[in-house]
Amino acid sequence: MKQKIKSQLRAGREWLRLSEAAHQISETLGEEFDVTEILSLCVDKFLTLSINFATGTLVRPGKLVDFAGTKWVDKPDSNDNPYMMSTEVGDDEYINFTDEAYPIKGIFDLPMMGMERQFVSGMIDPKQGVVLPTQSILGAFVVDSIDRTNIFQIITVFNDHHTGYAVPFFLNRLTSLGEKVDGCFVPTQLPEYAELVIRRESLTQFTEQIMSQSFATNSYGNDTILRIERNNIFNTCIAKVANEFKEVNGYWPTTPDEILCRMINKPPIDYKVEVKNHQIIVNDSDPRDVTKVKRNINSFLKKAKLTSPY
Repeated sequence: MKQKIKSQLRAGREWLRLSEAAHQISETLGEEFDVTEILSLCVDKFLTLSINFATGTLVRPGKLVDFAGTKWVDKPDSNDNPYMMSTEVGDDEYINFTDEAYPIKGIFDLPMMGMERQFVSGMIDPKQGVVLPTQSILGAFVVDSIDRTNIFQIITVFNDHHTGYAVPFFLNRLTSLGEKVDGCFVPTQLPEYAELVIRRESLTQFTEQIMSQSFATNSYGNDTILRIERNNIFNTCIAKVANEFKEVNGYWPTTPDEILCRMINKPPIDYKVEVKNHQIIVNDSDPRDVTKVKRNINSFLKKAKLTSPY
């Protein structure tokens, strides 16, 4: 009964936890995805990563504009050029910040343009280390999922512990009583208490796009090359094995066993493939269950229209 109630609650949410999103993509595409791969897709902007602020998070709001929308002010000396008030954040991307600060709650998307990108990259590869606020002038950002030009800079109240951070700025902070209080703030990283999630709408758009793409041209043509668009060590190895199989035998493999047998016994150059306890390891990667690897191979072959029923 409890499990049924939990399932109903999850079904009613507009978002999924990362582990739930990985499971759903795996079930939909028939290819194994883990949380690290989900985050990699988000950093590369194939999939939109969101964050759930269950409690109020202090932000500085702004509007994302191109150069035509930037704001300028004249300097006191008329002979000087005007001064741009907008903040440049990318190629023809600028933010017109307001002079307010207030807390936000709910689901917001990560634009992957500030410290939020480094934060997620650090989750993928912990060797990169923690990105400190002193390493970024702009801090982390989130955007409105409906109007992505509504952008919010994550900030914190400035105090003596923030020596060496970006130059602090003065804002009018809106209190819970609706009063405006002047304060000094600095940009900072995403709050640790907030949860990274994937919106169902974003997940659906991603899976539909992947399913509509072709992974091979002219399935049985001589110039066919099995291509796998989601690159990781397993996928690139599988693609190389399939193409080498075609070169040696003159025809494409049609079953996962054909690819798996060659993958284990004659792996491509620069690839080391081992089988331990019914799990496959490629170049010292995390092991994957043989059954799951075969299911992934079968999915690739189906998309390339090369497979027989499996």
